[in-house]
Amino acid sequence: MKNKKGVRFSVEVIPQGKVTLPKRIRKAFGIEQGDHVVLELVEVLKVSDVEKKKEGGEKEDE
Repeated sequence: MKNKKGVRFSVEVIPQGKVTLPKRIRKAFGIEQGDHVVLELVEVLKVSDVEKKKEGGEKEDE
C-alpha cells in the first residue's frame, strides 16, 4: 500500500452519483481498477457556485 500525502482536488458528480478521479491523481498514487480509495468530503460546491467561479476567472481543478 502506498502512503502518500493527500492532495486536494475537486470532481463533478455524474449520473448515478459517480465521480472520476483525474488521471494525474490515479497515476501519482498508483490507483488501479478495483482499488478502494478512502475519501474525505470537505465541501460541496453547487453548480451555481462553480459557474460563478469560472465566470470570475478562477480555474477549477479537474
